[in-house]
Amino acid sequence: MRKIKIENPKASLYPVPTTLISCTYNNQENIITVSWTGIMCSNPPIIYVAIRPERYSYSLILNSKRICINIPSIYTLNEVDFCGNTTGKFVNKELSCRFNMISLMDDYPKAIELCKHHLLCDVFQIIELGSHTAFLAEVKHEFIDEDCFIGDHQFMYDKIQPIAYCRKEYYCLSKKIGIYGKQKTIYKDKSVLK
Repeated sequence: MRKIKIENPKASLYPVPTTLISCTYNNQENIITVSWTGIMCSNPPIIYVAIRPERYSYSLILNSKRICINIPSIYTLNEVDFCGNTTGKFVNKELSCRFNMISLMDDYPKAIELCKHHLLCDVFQIIELGSHTAFLAEVKHEFIDEDCFIGDHQFMYDKIQPIAYCRKEYYCLSKKIGIYGKQKTIYKDKSVLK
């Protein structure tokens, strides 16, 4: 197939995770949908979230330096989309979405009980990049629903039902196709396989 050069390239990396970030500062609370997020380091566990400075949550995170990353499921897709397209400056998203917010650790933003997995993080570096600012954060505490935990940091993703985001479209992760380190090398010449 012929390759076509796309003019004005974008950061077209996909899929990316869909998260609901809860944040709070000075008695102001908000929930924002963020997909520009990912793992930066395993040890220590470092995650980044990238947010536009004009977003209401931006100043809350900038001042508090703490976030709660909630992993939503496909069953919360309407709420996820709402939180990503509605400003918390004028709308209480917790009430609008009927979220039950729970405190998992003192001095951290509350978690969305409906979500099954939560990462409580401390922001330690802020990098202004252009349209977005990256908040680099260390995962300090992690919680997961008991029925989704296998042990040894293994999770039941079929119960968590996370949402993947691909540039304006949401997808569910419904089928496991392999296990890391367990796939056989594929060769065109099958005779090299033993």
